[in-house]
Amino acid sequence: MPYLIIFLVVAVVFYHFWPYILLAAVCASGLLVYVQHSRRENIRTIGEIINTVGDRYKGSYFVGDSRSLHVCQFSDLLILGRPGAEYVAVRFDSIFGDECFSDAVYSGYKSKVEYFNAFKIDSFPAGYSNEGLCMSIDNLFASRDLTRLPSDSLDAKVCSIIYDNLPEAEWADSSLKKIYESIQPLQYAYQVSLTNELLSSNSGMLKRALTALEAEANALTDYGNELYVAIHKCSQFLAIPKQLRNATECDVDTLQISAKKNDMRASFAEVLAIKKEYDDLCI
Repeated sequence: MPYLIIFLVVAVVFYHFWPYILLAAVCASGLLVYVQHSRRENIRTIGEIINTVGDRYKGSYFVGDSRSLHVCQFSDLLILGRPGAEYVAVRFDSIFGDECFSDAVYSGYKSKVEYFNAFKIDSFPAGYSNEGLCMSIDNLFASRDLTRLPSDSLDAKVCSIIYDNLPEAEWADSSLKKIYESIQPLQYAYQVSLTNELLSSNSGMLKRALTALEAEANALTDYGNELYVAIHKCSQFLAIPKQLRNATECDVDTLQISAKKNDMRASFAEVLAIKKEYDDLCI
């Protein structure tokens, strides 16, 4: 019964005021279409601006004011968020390390992709300029105690060495792990072949594979050590106040250990080929 009364009241109101209700519905629909169109245009305009500004920052380095390593490399400006709640974000690659002046060279260097939320699209002022967006980005990094480095500065060169060396150090670590996983069963098989006439014909091949794997393990260990030492020296350099260092006479290219990348990959591939001979024999 209450529902019937409500229905009748609504029907009477609609009957008497339907032109106004229809007009209000049309106006609301028009307003919604206008808002959606404006948002799409706003996002398109902002997309053009962030593409231009992103090119200005591409490859830029930022360094944190800390005794621990914290460097960032600008990656991209992009629009994230669900429809109706979009925001402009800064994507960058960060590298972190523990206390730069500790005795340990392997001080837990880690890399990860991070995002800074710059501002919501709704708060993007009309007529916002490229320079205004650059200022916003600089302020965003400054609020996190990160300073942008001039692209031609020694500090930026040192940062680039860290970014080149760390992926290689991580590759050396993972490759060394694979080598050691291969050495253990080979060592067992070789020792057995020395006293078991059923396996003695395999001794030569097993010894060759073991020698190659052990040599590669030593080479990878040395390579990883060089990389981490270079990273550690770079992080120590960045942690020293600028006024207390003068490296104008230093040849920083000697720390670019990753230049050996192609040779190390080729050597590792050769060892994997030798190991495959053993694997094929076991099939």
